[in-house]
Amino acid sequence: MPASIARIYVNDIEVGTLPADQYEWIVNRVRAQKRLYLLWLGSMLKLILRPVLRYISWIPGIIAGMFLVMAVLQPGELALIIDEIRAADSMAIVEGLRMLVTFTIPVGIFYGIVRVIFGNPDRLPDPFGDEISRWVRSELEVPTEGRVTVQLVPHDARA
Repeated sequence: MPASIARIYVNDIEVGTLPADQYEWIVNRVRAQKRLYLLWLGSMLKLILRPVLRYISWIPGIIAGMFLVMAVLQPGELALIIDEIRAADSMAIVEGLRMLVTFTIPVGIFYGIVRVIFGNPDRLPDPFGDEISRWVRSELEVPTEGRVTVQLVPHDARA
């Protein structure tokens, strides 16, 4: 009895077929590669940490903006803040900065996770799909780049 086939599409154009067993072998072979799991983990960490670092880098701009607004609206209060900062010892300033960063990092991580969950799903890293696509392209000798989709068709559905 003939087996099922896997129809391969690149950019929604059918470029060929493979036996379903051969396609499943490719998928299992790719899933067995440990380096792809590490690559996926590194990509996810980068995807989460990038907004955290961006959020932390906004802190100096936010503080400078607050000082500028205070200089216009309440110059007396800003003068008192500057005097207190000048009078403070260095450990008090370092402790204040540490508290600011300690608050900012969890907020940035939360922001990064929310961006991953509710963001654009096409931006999520998929090293497994990329590797399967590379193997299928090499099997079918498809020279073009683009989104590869596979449709598994059972034997009795083919006519």
